[in-house]
Amino acid sequence: MKKLTPVAYLWTRTVPCKNPRCGAVVPLVRQTWFCRKSGRRGGRFIALRVTLGEGGRPRFSLVQANCRRVEEAIAEFGFDPGSFSARGNATCVFCGTVADVDYVKAEARAGRMGRQLMAVVCTRAGQQGKIYLSADQVLPELLPDDEAIRARIEALCEETGLTVPEEPLPGCDGDEILVRSQYLPLPLYGLTRWADLFTPRQLLTLLTFAKWVRKAYDVMREEGYDEEEARAIVTMLGLTLDKVVQLNCTLSRWKLDAEAVVDAFGRQALPMVWDYAENVPISGLGGSWESQLKRTIQGFLTTQDINKSVSRVTRGSATELPYPTSFFDAVITDPPYYDNVPYADLSDFFYVWLKRTVGHLYPEHFVTELTPKRAEIVADPYRQGGREEALKRSHR
Repeated sequence: MKKLTPVAYLWTRTVPCKNPRCGAVVPLVRQTWFCRKSGRRGGRFIALRVTLGEGGRPRFSLVQANCRRVEEAIAEFGFDPGSFSARGNATCVFCGTVADVDYVKAEARAGRMGRQLMAVVCTRAGQQGKIYLSADQVLPELLPDDEAIRARIEALCEETGLTVPEEPLPGCDGDEILVRSQYLPLPLYGLTRWADLFTPRQLLTLLTFAKWVRKAYDVMREEGYDEEEARAIVTMLGLTLDKVVQLNCTLSRWKLDAEAVVDAFGRQALPMVWDYAENVPISGLGGSWESQLKRTIQGFLTTQDINKSVSRVTRGSATELPYPTSFFDAVITDPPYYDNVPYADLSDFFYVWLKRTVGHLYPEHFVTELTPKRAEIVADPYRQGGREEALKRSHR
């Protein structure tokens, strides 16, 4: 019998039930669909049923239907897998008490938001399609041991000099929330450091990748590679890790029609995600290191094919160009958009990891803890004393 190979773990965040007499754990999952494909000749519908398990924790069991339409599948299941939490408000499936979003925020900031495995997505060699296992079909010893993983992270950091990305999210000073950003509301749910966006297993994995990206430069120099060539190759590897990071965090999502993990940036924001997909970055499938490296290389090759001329890339401000007046016929920029998108804040998601892979090769560009923001011409109410003051500043 061929073994199953895990390619993703599907988790839900949880909080204690608001009803003190209930004592159950409330899953904050938005929906429990895993596959929802309609078809005239028969569709494929896979979801999870939630029931009360041991110790008041939810129990997830798989249900499947091979009918043509989603309405038929829902009727066959006897419940709607798409009608769980909405905008952070979750109803306890055991007593019916609503854990409203304010309660969820308070529990999260108090450190009482947990996580629970719902299912594991697998493949089998020589067989097409995904195979789903509910959490109760997975042996407990196969689940991650967070304490043991944290010990391995500590040992890795001591060995390499790398650090866990403890840099604060925008509007935070340590665990204290100073101000709020609508594009990064995560601190309202107790996530105040960039490291909080990753499980211990994800942190260990990404730091291990960072270790070997840095090591690649040393090995190439020892083998006689030109310094600039070695630095260019390692830079490409660092950019690849940044692509892997957005597919390996607790904001990554499961896409029903593709049956695959998709990255955290569905738009120019990092909203809270209640049920997330933990990718397996060594699977060789989409979201893995191998697949993202291929995409990075293809991107460089495509750019090379478009423009064969030599280009010079510099870092600086569009308002202070180091060229004489009228040197160019036109200067084209992609400006910030008033109070629309805080690009510098969002770029810190990538910056903290890039600093750990190639920051030592470009110390002049990674001297600051996070990306420089003082000169960014954007209207940021949370950083500039309110909306009116921010708009005034953006017009100066």
